[in-house]
Amino acid sequence: MPLDTPYHIRFWITLLLAGFFTALLVGIVWKARGKETEKRPTVWQIAGALLLIWSGFDFFYVIRSGEGLTAGLVKAALACAVLAAGRLRSRPPVRSLTAVTALLSGIVLTIWVVSMGLLTAAAAEFGAYQVRKASDPWIDQLTGMLDANLDRWDDRSNGREMAFQDAVSVGPPSVRSINDDQRFLPMWDRERLYAASAVYDREGNLLAASWQDSMYFQYMSEEAWDAGEYHTPDLAIADLDRNCLTEQGQISLVGFSGLSQRADAVRLTGTFDGDTFVPARIEGVLWEDVWEVLMQRGGGSYILSQVVQDAGLPWYLLYEDPAVPEAVTIYADYLEPHWAEDSPAFSYKGEAYPDLAALMEELGPTLAPKSPEDPDQYQWRNQVEVSVRYHSVYEEGTYWASYHLSDGAYSPGEASAVEYYLVNIVYASPLRNAFWTLWKLYAWTFVLAVVLILAGRTVLRRQLIRPAQSIGKALLEGSDTADRRYNEEWRWQEGEDLLRGFLDNRDRCQIQKNEVNRLTAALTYAKTAEENRRQMTSSIAHELKTPLAVVHSYAEGLKEHIAEEKRDKYLDVILSETERMDAMVLEMLDLSRLEAGKIKLARDEFDLAALTRSVWEKLSRAAEAKNLQVTLKLPETCPITADESRIGQVVENFLSNAVKYTPAGGKISIAIEAGRQRTGFFVENDSPPLSEEALSKVWDTFYRADEARSGGGTGLGLAIARSIIELHGGKCAVRNTKTGVQFSFSL
Repeated sequence: MPLDTPYHIRFWITLLLAGFFTALLVGIVWKARGKETEKRPTVWQIAGALLLIWSGFDFFYVIRSGEGLTAGLVKAALACAVLAAGRLRSRPPVRSLTAVTALLSGIVLTIWVVSMGLLTAAAAEFGAYQVRKASDPWIDQLTGMLDANLDRWDDRSNGREMAFQDAVSVGPPSVRSINDDQRFLPMWDRERLYAASAVYDREGNLLAASWQDSMYFQYMSEEAWDAGEYHTPDLAIADLDRNCLTEQGQISLVGFSGLSQRADAVRLTGTFDGDTFVPARIEGVLWEDVWEVLMQRGGGSYILSQVVQDAGLPWYLLYEDPAVPEAVTIYADYLEPHWAEDSPAFSYKGEAYPDLAALMEELGPTLAPKSPEDPDQYQWRNQVEVSVRYHSVYEEGTYWASYHLSDGAYSPGEASAVEYYLVNIVYASPLRNAFWTLWKLYAWTFVLAVVLILAGRTVLRRQLIRPAQSIGKALLEGSDTADRRYNEEWRWQEGEDLLRGFLDNRDRCQIQKNEVNRLTAALTYAKTAEENRRQMTSSIAHELKTPLAVVHSYAEGLKEHIAEEKRDKYLDVILSETERMDAMVLEMLDLSRLEAGKIKLARDEFDLAALTRSVWEKLSRAAEAKNLQVTLKLPETCPITADESRIGQVVENFLSNAVKYTPAGGKISIAIEAGRQRTGFFVENDSPPLSEEALSKVWDTFYRADEARSGGGTGLGLAIARSIIELHGGKCAVRNTKTGVQFSFSL
């Protein structure tokens, strides 16, 4: 905060900052405590509080001295960072995408900030070099202009003062016009230089200064103006006070160059000693009014005073100072106003200065006896270049020099005499200039950095984070497949390793699940072995009783030679019943092994839809013989992992039962539905509905439904099918539909 800032402003700003950071601390602590009133402050909160208290002392020091605000703000910002770090540390772990984005942003933006900082520093150094390179040639141009004006106005009584004032009123140097290396880096386009110039006599007394608002003009008396005479070659200087300018004066005098409303002629009223005019009132005729009259006349030569009088052009009040008496009135149709430009505040050699005029007033008089040691200063934010030229007389000749030797450096009687000297101080801010020169580069590189962050974030998300999320989600949900969105490929080795490990683990888990199912089936079988044994014994006895009786009766007939003409028929019946009993025994053995969990299932990758089509081709002739209408609702492919031969056995059982129990001309629908988690197989056929008892017992061994679903077979097919599906970890189901019955299984 500048030292000249009023005390009450410093007080309220500091109080506001202290209150803000105190409220921030209280809010963070209160939110961290929440409803737990007994919770103790953490180390982070204590450290942040101490830093805020420390910054508070800095703020109160600012109130007293006006210094230390930056240190207080830095400590307060550090306290906020400590509190924020403690808050983040106590929170649950962030998601990997957030962490990666923050880390990537930090790395890229840090590189961007460091790179731009180094580039800005290099540009500032280059800009400072250009200012130094332009400073000395500029003061040489000023001295050349001063010499030329002295020669031109040598015959005038105030020519010397006019030459001095004209030379110091030129303004700051143009870096671009003096330096020829702008192609390397076009600087000093938006950020300009500021300059102050002054002429001192040999004792250090001020003769002319650039910070004085003034105007010099060629004047004529009121009588000469009324008579239409031209102006005299005499020049006069008028010191001005911009506070006395009217609104029109601000336009016509301050904005003198390049404006249509500039004053083309002025009438000055005030006091005049022949050289210096002190204005009380300045009135002007505007150029646009004169131009309009000339256009109406069609051009040609003219005398300005006559144009003004003949056309009755209005005079506008441009300047008024009531404190000056109106003693004399003069006119001028050639004038050059000079308005000093305020420079920004800066520091020089550890001291603060409000503008260049203040530094010149302090430094300029000290340059009379000797040249200062290293008067220049370069800090990235403040660059001050001091140039001095001494005008000396030596052996009846004059010359300009950038140094002044003491009298002891000359031989007796040969010492040069300094008449006056010109001082030019140039102020620039290379850092601001570098910033304005490179701001487009900042913008484009920042956009590029953001694009790199987003691109890196997208790649990391797709190739590293999303595989981890997909595998983690699949493991949490117990899914057999990982979600690979949009068919994207995980090209990085880590993603492939994750997927391969997940698939291997899934296979191991499936094998273990099958083993668990087998062991569970074995345990269940062991628990119900006795009951199953009795039931199986009864069922076997019941099922074998009839074929054995048939075999026995036909065998006795053959032994007794009864109906010899039917011998072949009896043998066919005996063989048929024997084959039936053999098939029943084999199916009972198969079912026994399945229920006991003694059969290990294979892990085959096959297409269930292709398997269903293959099985149906075997049964299509039987369906055509009964004139059945078959609908296949199968996907093009349906890959699953299971024991292909056993699943084929189940599919064949379901389809053969449908063909067997569907009346002639009926309908059969075969469908497969492939879901994300499970795959379903459905067979629906026309038939009378099953009773509730039949629905609950249809999967039992040797169960026979009512007459509507009777037919050949051992009565073990559905029981075997259920055992196979359950060993795979699936389920079988049966239900009545509007037109028949639907059998299904899911894996």
